[in-house]
Amino acid sequence: MRNDHIQADKLMLVVILCCSLFLLSPPVLSQSSVPASIFSIDFYQTTINSRSSTRAEFFPGDSVHVLLRLTNNYTDSRCIKIYYYLSNPADGYFLNPTSDQITYGGDFFINTPVLDSMKTYQEGRFFQFWGWTLDTWPSGSSGTISIKFPIDITKRNPQTQVRNFSLRVIDCDGTPYGGEPAAMPVYILGTSNIVVEKRHFVPETMDHDAPFDQGQFTADTSYAAWNQNLDYEIILRNNGEKSSELLTFTEVLPDGAEFLSASPSGYTISPDHLHITWLALGPLAPGESLTIYIRLRYTDIPNSEPYLRRKINNVTCVDGPRVTAGTDTTLWVGLAPYPDLSPVSLIQLENTPSPGHPLTFSAEIINLGAHCGRFHIQFYAHANAENDVPFDYVTVDTLEFLKTVIVSGTWQSPPMGEYQICVWVDPEQLITEMNEDNNTICILSTVAVTELYVNVMRTGFADTLLDKPGRFCDTILSAIQVYDQNLNPVFGLADTLQWRRQNENNLLGGKVSGVWQELKEYHSSMPQYPADPTIREFEVTEARDDHREPFSFGLVMDLNINMTDLLDDAKRAVIMMIEKLETQDEAAIFSFDGGIRTELYFTPNKDVLRDQVSSLTTASNGAAFYSGLRNAIVNISGRQGAKFIIMYCHENFVPVTEDEHDIIIREAISNNISIYLVSLGDDIHDETKDRMADIADKTNGIYLHVSSSSQMVQIYAKIASLLRSKYYLAYSSPDCALNCEERVFEAKVDFAGLTASDDGKYAAPCSETDIQVTKTSITDSVRIVDGIPQNIVFAGETIHYQIRIINRGIQSADGVTLTDILPENIALIENLNVVPLVSSGSSLQWHFIGIAPGDQYTITFDAVVQENIDQTDAAIVNQAMVVVIPADINSTNNSDADTVYARMSYRAPELFCPVSSGVYSPDDTLVFRALSHAPLASWELAAYWPDGTTEVIANGGITAPNDTLVLYRGNISLHGKSGRESVSFEWHTIDIFNESQTSQTCAAAIKADEYLRLTHNKIEPDVSGEIFEIIIGVRSAYDLKLQILDISGRLVKDFGEIHQEAGERRYRWDLIDEKGSSVGSDVFIVTLEAGTFKSWKKFVVVR
Repeated sequence: MRNDHIQADKLMLVVILCCSLFLLSPPVLSQSSVPASIFSIDFYQTTINSRSSTRAEFFPGDSVHVLLRLTNNYTDSRCIKIYYYLSNPADGYFLNPTSDQITYGGDFFINTPVLDSMKTYQEGRFFQFWGWTLDTWPSGSSGTISIKFPIDITKRNPQTQVRNFSLRVIDCDGTPYGGEPAAMPVYILGTSNIVVEKRHFVPETMDHDAPFDQGQFTADTSYAAWNQNLDYEIILRNNGEKSSELLTFTEVLPDGAEFLSASPSGYTISPDHLHITWLALGPLAPGESLTIYIRLRYTDIPNSEPYLRRKINNVTCVDGPRVTAGTDTTLWVGLAPYPDLSPVSLIQLENTPSPGHPLTFSAEIINLGAHCGRFHIQFYAHANAENDVPFDYVTVDTLEFLKTVIVSGTWQSPPMGEYQICVWVDPEQLITEMNEDNNTICILSTVAVTELYVNVMRTGFADTLLDKPGRFCDTILSAIQVYDQNLNPVFGLADTLQWRRQNENNLLGGKVSGVWQELKEYHSSMPQYPADPTIREFEVTEARDDHREPFSFGLVMDLNINMTDLLDDAKRAVIMMIEKLETQDEAAIFSFDGGIRTELYFTPNKDVLRDQVSSLTTASNGAAFYSGLRNAIVNISGRQGAKFIIMYCHENFVPVTEDEHDIIIREAISNNISIYLVSLGDDIHDETKDRMADIADKTNGIYLHVSSSSQMVQIYAKIASLLRSKYYLAYSSPDCALNCEERVFEAKVDFAGLTASDDGKYAAPCSETDIQVTKTSITDSVRIVDGIPQNIVFAGETIHYQIRIINRGIQSADGVTLTDILPENIALIENLNVVPLVSSGSSLQWHFIGIAPGDQYTITFDAVVQENIDQTDAAIVNQAMVVVIPADINSTNNSDADTVYARMSYRAPELFCPVSSGVYSPDDTLVFRALSHAPLASWELAAYWPDGTTEVIANGGITAPNDTLVLYRGNISLHGKSGRESVSFEWHTIDIFNESQTSQTCAAAIKADEYLRLTHNKIEPDVSGEIFEIIIGVRSAYDLKLQILDISGRLVKDFGEIHQEAGERRYRWDLIDEKGSSVGSDVFIVTLEAGTFKSWKKFVVVR
């Protein structure tokens, strides 16, 4: 079969060549059909530049100059085409690319007006030619064409020394003319070919008599010192076919070179001592070489940078009429006797730096002179006529010649303004420097706020910030972020950490007017009617990297399978956030993909958090964004201190209804949780971005988008800085009504000509004493129902309960009795952080004396679900309630309940193989049965092959428990070629609670036997586009005969001779018969002969 392909390729090449030849030079017709000679064409003066007076002889590289005289001996007005070309008679009509390397172009002139209309240059594929088209040529007219072109031929085949210069004339319609002249032979002569090889050598040790010691140099270095002896070696070699003539060789030295000696003798030196010439070297026979040595040194030491100068020596060698030129490899000369340190670049690492934040510069320093010891680099800022302000200092121990060092300098807190940032190299006094004028480089830097943003993080009357208690309505407290274009906090709005007060026009303690231009508060139900147009009395303080209160972080990670290549960057970002935790802080790790998980509950232990994040891997497809977010909200809602969720998302999540979207936001707001969201990747849709931005904005967080995961570490670092750098603002509300009304606080900031504003919400108290109870639970498993996560628990597992009470009123509660009613099916109360006053079988009771406004208490305990639950989905409702003295007028928040869904424990599913240790043929039918003890949402039966592949051979949907299922009834094919394989089977189930379980493993041996199977008994190619395959299994190697017949017995397809090793193999048929036509609707029969085994199968094609 391979030989057939080779023959076909040769035939195709011949066809291509013939077609090309026909197109480029049409066949000559019989001369009886045209006059014997319609043109007279003469070559003359062909020896204009020939090496011989008797024939056209040229050396490679010579130019051929040909004069042609053409006379029209035929009628007028014949459109003709004239071509000339070069060919190789030894290799047929065309040039042979294996023996010729030819390039030639050229020029021509026409000295008769008749020929001025000739035009069009062409180039053939297999030979090169010039061509002209002549529209008309009167009978009897003549013209001369001068053609001159260089021939550059590398004669790879010494036997082939002749090239033919030919001319052809054809009619424009393809009719050839007769009387063409014979080709003019051009003889390519063999010659000598002198090649010049030149190199220099630098001594391994320096001349210590030189003015300085630069160390050692190797023979292949490209650098040398001033006044150092250098040896040049020039080799002349004849690579030609004939001996050379006597050679004339000249060495041209660069400026500054001092000639010392040379060999062989017999040279002359020019008066300027820059030309050394040998007049009669050689001759050199083919392959013979001659070596010339020259010693010199460079003495033109410069007195300023650059001290390193490029020196190139040129040579020429004349061999009769041939001239060969050569150059030395580049040599750099000029190590200075002393160091010369110079900055070559200074780069600012942030485009628009923020005032008050570290600004880093990178500088590259080069040593243009001798080796340098310890030196210093100083970074400083220069503003207008002010004195230079040094801001960083770097020491470098050593720097070699032409080596560079990159150093960084950081300006820790640059004020706003325009500066010249400079880097200055300061050698120690022990170092004498060649040139101190190049020790400084400067760039212009503008430190400014070009974009201003305000985010009101938290607002409320009953919180405590910076040890300043908030009391409605005397003091409303708000934490506010002000940041710029780099996500850096804007510092300096309050000049110190002291309180500033502005009361109408009286300024006490400092000026903040123009910074906090307007503070407003209004009812959210009537935003068009502010309670007071402008709040005139407020206090503000600034905190930098000091939050003064415990933080609880919910770190939510997207583990969608598409995050696989990006997960390392995401992990680094989350771990960086963990490293920012302080002693009083805590964090928990949550994740989502197609489902949700609590990877690690709240802990202050950085090592545990870091290890958990490092161990995470991507899981499955899907983006359960809302469920993952709500899971974090539920778990963080009862934590102490400021609560933040930091979450990134790489996928476009499935939108939920507006109600579900708003529920998420309300839950976060009601629990004072700020949500910071980061979308990742260029494929995030605008709808996804809008929803994430809406969540972040309404929960007093920030939404950011990054296109690359490599930016995540920087973004998370910015968020960490923003959370700890804020302004605290206190003001008195003008509306003191106890009406549960939601209030909106709006801050408007003017700074550096920019304006930004934002608002925050808080609820006015409903009564003087207002005790709120919240009850939550945490379990090991969560399920999603209608987009809302529900806690689920098995019988025997533990539920972690948390009860939180807080006084949201403006007066203290003298006494509060908290009662927790224990539901059925739970028992064994453990891990109580506060011992109850009363503990009975059905309830727990605590009593608190005096709960001041804003104070809160948290009670935690564990309960175990009893084993006797006999339902698949039992609701365990735990309710907590309070009795308040004096009476709490707002009793709507005096109780809360939490629901956990419990279920009984189920045994693992059971898989029953057809026969224990059975051996089956691939043609046998295997029947698998299974028993599930839980209601299933889905299941699959998987087969595991010895080659490592896994195949799901059956799957199903929802089933009831305790039913015996027939999972699979069919054939199992071999995967390998051994003829016998052991296949393992497992049953994987997912119950209605999203719990996965796996049955025990069973195995079956599949042994090859002779069989014939078809992938389809009926094929509808125009409908389904299915692929039809014939499956053949044999127990040992066979030569097969495989054919397809129609119902009448006529041969439709013969697969030819087939050799098949033991095992199974598939043969595809594309429904094309032996004549190359598609078969129509019919009944077909597949016949197989394998040794003594014969079989047939029938199938139908329907079109």
